[in-house]
Amino acid sequence: MLIKEIVIIHKSLIVRKGLSAVLETYGRPVTSVYAKYAERDIAVLNKSIILADVAFSGAMETLFRKSGVSRNIFGGIASGKNAARDKYKVIIDINDSWETLFSKLDILFPSASVYINRESLLTTRETEILKLVAKGFKSREIAARLFISRHTVITHRKNICGKLGIKTPSGLTLYALINKII
Repeated sequence: MLIKEIVIIHKSLIVRKGLSAVLETYGRPVTSVYAKYAERDIAVLNKSIILADVAFSGAMETLFRKSGVSRNIFGGIASGKNAARDKYKVIIDINDSWETLFSKLDILFPSASVYINRESLLTTRETEILKLVAKGFKSREIAARLFISRHTVITHRKNICGKLGIKTPSGLTLYALINKII
């Protein structure tokens, strides 16, 4: 089976970055990320698997339909209730747990199915640090709050990134949100 490019279209930067990090962890790196869709992007979108915000504008939806791109939209990204949810094969919700998220990705990418059990990967201290990272604190601020050195915080952050396979603060934030750590 030909592996298609994966495109994310969502207005929220944290959702775009976080979902990109999750998909990379899953073994499906994202090719392109858009805050909004423009007519000039049709060439890329026509040969892609698209994960789009379920609430994108009516004008954008009309453009998608005219260009035939709508047949490539497999997954919707939602952060609440929305009437447009029934248009999508799979809805990725901001409140999904890792298990739910990966089962949905297994539906989108049946040949990948590389679920990685992330339960109990983090120590108590790493979970504390992850909470603070997700809340936007910098390493020196975390060190001051926890009464440890900045270098210790940096080491913990490296360990967290290594264990989870997530390299960006936005990806860590999404992980913390999905797993109800914050």
